[in-house]
Amino acid sequence: MNKGFKKKRGLAVLEFTLFCGMLLTTAAIVADLYFVNQLRGQYDRISHNLASVLSVQRYIAAKDLAALLNIVVSEADTDSYELNIYKVNTDRRMDWLPLKRGTLKGVCSPLSEGRYFTGGMPEEDKKDDSVSLIVVQLCRQSAGLTPLTALISSKAIEVVAYNRMRYHDIEIDDELADELSVPDDGE
Repeated sequence: MNKGFKKKRGLAVLEFTLFCGMLLTTAAIVADLYFVNQLRGQYDRISHNLASVLSVQRYIAAKDLAALLNIVVSEADTDSYELNIYKVNTDRRMDWLPLKRGTLKGVCSPLSEGRYFTGGMPEEDKKDDSVSLIVVQLCRQSAGLTPLTALISSKAIEVVAYNRMRYHDIEIDDELADELSVPDDGE
């Protein structure tokens, strides 16, 4: 009788060990999902704030944009990201190439081909180009957020925000004009 009790006690220890391993693995995956979801929420807030601020501007200078990004992006303690800002008319034409910022490249899915916007739009009118939108795309890889994020899979976190512009035309300084391939008015 004593021999059967030892076998059952050994099984209980084995079951408890397996249960603890599964519990810890589940807790780690839930924690990773929480951190990824929290970062996605921060990126959503950042992209909407940027779209909101940029959509009411008449003039944007490179140093002002850098200061804005420093304030808005640093709130989330984000050190590696890719940011693309598009000025899109409702006929999908873009007045300039996307404005690219951040330390990462190639994480965001492309939303344009040349000066034509190919991404989704909240409103579209192929005949009227008098209305413009600011589109802000913010991305990063989920790998490296937490030690076990690789268990979930390494995917890109991508957030896109749209905001209708108050003014159709935005003036930009020479530094941004060169970067965005904006033609001079004299051409």
